[in-house]
Amino acid sequence: MFKTIYITVCPGELQGVGETTCCCFTGVDAGALSPTDKGQRLRIIPGCGCETAYVKEIVEELKARQYHRGDAAKMRIAERQIEILKRIEAKVDHLIANSYKPLPPELEAMKR
Repeated sequence: MFKTIYITVCPGELQGVGETTCCCFTGVDAGALSPTDKGQRLRIIPGCGCETAYVKEIVEELKARQYHRGDAAKMRIAERQIEILKRIEAKVDHLIANSYKPLPPELEAMKR
C-alpha cells in the first residue's frame, strides 16, 4: 500500500508548494513543471503521515528556495537585457557616426 520513492526535483520545477491533508495524513503538495512528470501534482507524505511540524518545515524550505531561485533568475535576465541594450546602443552610435549625409538644399536654407 505504501512505498518509499526517492525523487530529485529542482525547486524551479515546482509550482504552488503547500500543505495537503488526506484523511488524517499531512503532506506536501506541489505541481511539477518537469516535462517528464507531465505537469502532475506531487503529493509527498513524509514519515507516518502525522508529522505536521516536519511538513511545515519542508514547505517553508521549498518556498524559500523557490523565492531565491526566482530572484537569481530575475538578476540573470536583467543582466542579459543590459548587455543587449549596450550592443544596440553601440550599433546605433556606429550607424550615426558612419552615415552622415549633408542636408538637402531646402533644409540647409531653412537652417539659416
